[in-house]
Amino acid sequence: MRRLEGIDLERLIREVDIDILQQNIEDLTFCEFGENDIHFFTDRQVVKIFRLAQLIIEYLLYSQGKLVGNLSELSKKYSEKKRSLYRKRKELSGLKEEANSLYSQLKAKRRNLHTLEKILKDANDNAETTKPPQEVNKPTKLSPYLKFFVTFSDGLFVEFEELPDTPLRKLVSMVQNIILNNYYKNDNDNYAESKQFSDVNISLPQIKLFLKGKMLFAEQSLTLEQCGIQSGDTLLVTY
Repeated sequence: MRRLEGIDLERLIREVDIDILQQNIEDLTFCEFGENDIHFFTDRQVVKIFRLAQLIIEYLLYSQGKLVGNLSELSKKYSEKKRSLYRKRKELSGLKEEANSLYSQLKAKRRNLHTLEKILKDANDNAETTKPPQEVNKPTKLSPYLKFFVTFSDGLFVEFEELPDTPLRKLVSMVQNIILNNYYKNDNDNYAESKQFSDVNISLPQIKLFLKGKMLFAEQSLTLEQCGIQSGDTLLVTY
C-alpha cells in the first residue's frame, strides 16, 4: 500500500507510463485482499486501487490486441512463405525431370557421336587404302593469269584476265576502246560509220584508274603486278 500510495495516477495517465503499470501488475494480481481488509483502507485508497487495476486491465487488453495483430501478420507471412515453398518445390521437381531428360538425350547423342566417329574413321581408313599413290600430296596448279574487274561510271562492269607482267598502258588502251565502243553502240547514227576505229578520226578519252581509292599512273610504265593489282580486285574508271 505504501508503494501504491506513491503512484501519481494523473501523471501516469498523462505520460502513459507503462513501466509503472508493469511493475505493479504482480502486486495487484497476487495480493491477498479480503473483506476484513476493507476496514483498514480509506475510500480514496480503494478507489485508487480500483482505478489502477482498470489501467492495468486496459494495458493488458491493448497488449493482447497487439499480439493478436502481430500473430495475424505472422500467419499471413507464414502462409505466403508456405505457398512460395510449394511453388519452389514444384519448380525444382520439374527441373529435376528436365535435367534427367537432358541427361538421357546427352547419353544418346554421345552414343551417336561415338558411332559416327567410328564410321568416319573406317571411311578414312578405306580411303587411304584405295587412294592412288600418284594422287598423294599432288600439288595444285595455280593459274598464272590475274582475274580482276573494271567498273565504269555508267554502271558497265567488265572482267579482265591478264598476265601479271602486262603493262598498265595496255589495260588503259583496252579500257578506252571499251568506252568508245560502248559510246558508239548507243549512237545508232554513227555506229555503222565507226566500227573500225582506225578509219575514223576519234579522240581517245582521258581516263583515270583507281585501285582501292589510289589512282594508278599509266605514264610510269608499270606492270599490273607492280601496280598491286591482284585476282579479285575491282578497278574504278573515271573520264
